Amino acid sequence: MDEVTPAQISAGKVLTEMLRSRYRIATENCVTHAQVSVNPQNMRIGEHTDWAAKFPFAGMGLPDNYSIPVISMCVFGFEYDSVFLKVTGTRWRGLDLAELQVARRAAAEGLETNRYRAFLQHRYKDIASALKEKSEEVVK
Repeated sequence: MDEVTPAQISAGKVLTEMLRSRYRIATENCVTHAQVSVNPQNMRIGEHTDWAAKFPFAGMGLPDNYSIPVISMCVFGFEYDSVFLKVTGTRWRGLDLAELQVARRAAAEGLETNRYRAFLQHRYKDIASALKEKSEEVVK
């Protein structure tokens, strides 16, 4: 991706402030695609990585949300690989915190981390399947 221009950052900041105000969005919920997009086929985060580690949080008037744990990793056991790190250009603190959180929860459950992660992934697939069935019922 090309570098972001000062005009883009200024416009992005105004838009972000307007949306946050209108919909009462907390700053920690202002995240990038790389933080929230997932690929259910391979259970990896970062299906979309535009801006990724270069996102100008400060310029947008936001805290560095790469320092918070990645929710899809903590709650549903998603992972990432070396390709993700290469594309995003760095390893974020939030990745490390998410891995630590999964390891701690696994230990609390008396499970190996990989086994606990598999449990979380299975839960994700069950929820996704149930939601798909519900949406198909609505369409009928």
